[in-house]
Amino acid sequence: MPYAFSLDDVAFLRSAQGEKALAACAELPLTDASRIADVGTARRLVGDRYAAALETVVLRRKAVTKLADAGGWLFTGDALQQASAAPVAAYRARRLSGRDVHDVTCSVGADLVELAGSAARCVGSDVDEVRLAMAAHNCERAGVSPLLARADALRPVTRDCVVVADPARRDSSGRRTWRPEDFVPALDDLAGAYVGRDLVVKCAPGIDPAAVPWAREVELISLDGQVREACLWSDGLATVARRATVLRSDGTQWTVTDADPDDAGVGEPGEWIVDPDGAVVRAGLVRHYGARHGLWQLDERIAYLTGDTPPPGVRAFRVLEFDNYSEKGLRATLRRHDIGRVEILVRGLDIDPNALRRRLKPKGTEEASVVLTRIGRTPMAFLCRAERIPA
Repeated sequence: MPYAFSLDDVAFLRSAQGEKALAACAELPLTDASRIADVGTARRLVGDRYAAALETVVLRRKAVTKLADAGGWLFTGDALQQASAAPVAAYRARRLSGRDVHDVTCSVGADLVELAGSAARCVGSDVDEVRLAMAAHNCERAGVSPLLARADALRPVTRDCVVVADPARRDSSGRRTWRPEDFVPALDDLAGAYVGRDLVVKCAPGIDPAAVPWAREVELISLDGQVREACLWSDGLATVARRATVLRSDGTQWTVTDADPDDAGVGEPGEWIVDPDGAVVRAGLVRHYGARHGLWQLDERIAYLTGDTPPPGVRAFRVLEFDNYSEKGLRATLRRHDIGRVEILVRGLDIDPNALRRRLKPKGTEEASVVLTRIGRTPMAFLCRAERIPA
């Protein structure tokens, strides 16, 4: 069970004494092997608040993959898990730059900090007073000063501003398809509470657009190749129906929308196979992305693209040879090319790559990538060499 922080814990952690305690605990290894010894040391150094200090240090270490300045932030475990990565939050804030914005589920402030840095005026609210106290600390550390208030997201307390919400996920099964009622507050309730208002809702990328008819734009956002979220934009903010936005930690980004040409077509395999970013696939914009880069599909129902020149900045697969797929035939191909390390990518076929790799038992000195898919009803195997294309 994650540690349950109290307001007294937050007050302690924000104090000079708490900062010293956190600095001392930050020197501990905090591994499974050292846990018992670390707890004893922390109790001796910190006293009664040792658990809050240890939990904060652990959470800060986990947060470095999301926030550039995680070393000074305060979190709860659940809040950190749901917090937007800084590049994603900053991107969304830029879309709202210059507007008055109210983050109605501000939690510990991961989105709020970015919104407050670009909005004309900014309000953050939450029903959880502990998270709100943490948000106050985190905003102060980030050098921003939004107005903070304790309020229920379903009971509007502001007017004439954009409403931003990040509902909690009720279901923890790991499934990819979510229903509006799976969120807290429920998506339909949020939409109902802010009828006629500009509304932005961050939610899980598996959301079915048909389940949120009030959302005029559904944006899928990925960061460094991993799809992070879907963002729902209401009528006053939407510019297209579907958008895929691809972000990189180095600051580069690009987007493709359903307003772009989609005449990619279907054709014979080219010199390369391209597996589009997951945001493009989930947004249903594979043809649009292909048309932009002069690529075409191997099969109109499969997300793989092919062509003679891959897009810049992607990891693409140079086709060495291909044939109808059979496990026996693929094993022979790997043996003929002396392949001992093999990456297996699959679309459109009911094949478990890890189980197949174990059955193939590749032995050799070379490495390769195998793309398994179907063209029409025919299963195909492509032996490829993965290459990172210069940007």
